[in-house]
Amino acid sequence: MAAFLPLFVFVGFRDVARRTRRDIDGTKTLVSHCPICDAGIPHTGLRELRRARREHIETLHPEFFHYASRINKLAVLYWAGLIFLAITATFWFFVKSYILSLAGFLAVLPLLYILNQFFQKQVREFRRRWTEHGSARPQQNTPQI
Repeated sequence: MAAFLPLFVFVGFRDVARRTRRDIDGTKTLVSHCPICDAGIPHTGLRELRRARREHIETLHPEFFHYASRINKLAVLYWAGLIFLAITATFWFFVKSYILSLAGFLAVLPLLYILNQFFQKQVREFRRRWTEHGSARPQQNTPQI
């Protein structure tokens, strides 16, 4: 057992390293999709994904871009409030006020859900407007007479 255990660890580590390297190489040529128009946004790496997606949304969906930048600023305040609530709930736990601590921790979960649902609803609304807009429909070739 003492002879095979180091061999087993070495072979297992090498296999994990190969799989991880293959997964990382596979993510370098991904195509992300726009949440509004569902167009493919090619990028060469995970670092470029945010820049490519931002440029696409800024040029094709300017109203969504302005909305998202405003919501991102408000989300910072929202997250600050959630962090304050979590810190307060932790303090209540150490003061032995378990009911307030439980209420504080349980309040964080619905607030996270509400933020996510609100943003998804707005994305669906922008997507609906985009599909109803004339430029979103494929152009039909009609013969000119």
